[in-house]
Amino acid sequence: MKNNSYKLFLLNFLIFSIAFPLIVMGFNYSVDPNHRYRLSVSSETLSELAQSPDRVLTLPVNYDDRALLKKFIPAAKSPKILVMGGSRVLNIQADMFQTGPLLDVAVMAGTIRDYVALWQIVRQSGFKPEFVFICLEEQSMNSISQNNRYLSILEYFNAFYDQGGLSLRQNLMGLMTNLKDLLSFQTTAASIKILKESRRQTPELRPRKDYDVTLAAKTHSFSMFYPIRDEMRTPAEVNPMARSNGEGEIKVFEKWNPLDSKGYNHLIALIQDIKKHGSKPVLVGMPYHPEAYKMIRANAKTYKNLLLFVSELKKICDREGLFFYDAIEEHHAEFQGEDFLDGVHLKMTDNYRLFRNVDQAAGLGITSPDFQVDNTGHVVDNAQAAP
Repeated sequence: MKNNSYKLFLLNFLIFSIAFPLIVMGFNYSVDPNHRYRLSVSSETLSELAQSPDRVLTLPVNYDDRALLKKFIPAAKSPKILVMGGSRVLNIQADMFQTGPLLDVAVMAGTIRDYVALWQIVRQSGFKPEFVFICLEEQSMNSISQNNRYLSILEYFNAFYDQGGLSLRQNLMGLMTNLKDLLSFQTTAASIKILKESRRQTPELRPRKDYDVTLAAKTHSFSMFYPIRDEMRTPAEVNPMARSNGEGEIKVFEKWNPLDSKGYNHLIALIQDIKKHGSKPVLVGMPYHPEAYKMIRANAKTYKNLLLFVSELKKICDREGLFFYDAIEEHHAEFQGEDFLDGVHLKMTDNYRLFRNVDQAAGLGITSPDFQVDNTGHVVDNAQAAP
């Protein structure tokens, strides 16, 4: 009797510990709510998107943007201007520059490893941009803040350093990242939601002029087209988000090694390769919402680390002969709370103002004097702007 009970317990244990996780993983893989495993955008669609400035590609939330960029970049037009960075520069528009075309390869939660890998894809695609903007924040540089999203393009990171194939350790990292994603409660919830709604949100090409600005999408230049209702948020709505972001920044800085050589070494290698390729790199330190900046500055340790981070960037630029626009520290006062959508991301119009400031300070002569967004959220010429 005891033996039967033990066998029953063992069977239930095996089902729970092995079979159940496998069922969950298989379910999430088959639904693939974040389009991470089966990229559903065809090469033909991406080619049409790349060659048609009046088209917009709508995407589901949490789409694997690295995997998509891996296919999109080779299909794009050879850019005069390349923008690399995290989500703070996702809403850069081609209309902001009079020197085009533009290729924005910003990614969510971008890190220096992403930028190295994305540059390698750009280089292998035969592109030679005139200007390369590298937009940095402390999370993009330091080991404590790195994430595993770059594993989607890890082979290009390795190719940049001539490392050949992936090592066993790197393959295991990729496997564990995918297992964590497939067993994530968020992934399962998204899968259930898709089935519950009886529809899968698939990428769709739409005419840009007819685009509904109340939805999130990416433009032909692979930039986020933020909704106009977010552009109209008041400081009272945004400031609490900024304070929450400030608390997160403080946690990062408290654990942060301000002199982490690994991130800086990656940045130096990237800068030197861009210069060797005949392009002009420009470093931009991305600003904080005033509320978040105030919280960082009020904490002696975090503010000291922030100053060290800026100092290291300046040293690198001085040594490499680059222009560095410091919107983190010296120019933070130029950006007010109402310039931010959600306490983190600059509005479309204020991202234009940031790049116009960089352009004027560096004497590049590349930003458009006519950029304007009308009251529907669409980019228009000054002569056509709605009153």
